[in-house]
Amino acid sequence: MCRSLIGLILVFGLTDAAVNEFVTCDFDLGSEVEPRLPVECRNLDEPTRAALLQEAESFKVFNEKLTEYESSQGLDTEEVLYKDWEFRAELYGNAELNLCQNTTEILVEYLDCLVEKRAQMVLEIEEKIANGS
Repeated sequence: MCRSLIGLILVFGLTDAAVNEFVTCDFDLGSEVEPRLPVECRNLDEPTRAALLQEAESFKVFNEKLTEYESSQGLDTEEVLYKDWEFRAELYGNAELNLCQNTTEILVEYLDCLVEKRAQMVLEIEEKIANGS
């Protein structure tokens, strides 16, 4: 499940593709999975590949920080990990990730926007942790 959360988003084509036609590439899972990736994930230029890897890393950092916050609440059980759905909704609402898709159709710009938004979300989580909320 964790591996699926760290997936990368890629659109059909290369850097000037429309960002609303998604294919998932999991470059962050290692080179051994690359031969099994969709054809759209192969033969990418280095700037696109680097942007995809950066986006995957930003999601990993965000997910780890969110998990850290939720675990700190002490509400996990043996059967269920606690998820603060109210805070998640607030976090995503404040970040307005949809603006990334609405402002560009260039893949690298879209990914850069996601990275920036996720960095803001991490700061918001860190603030919540620091305030003991």
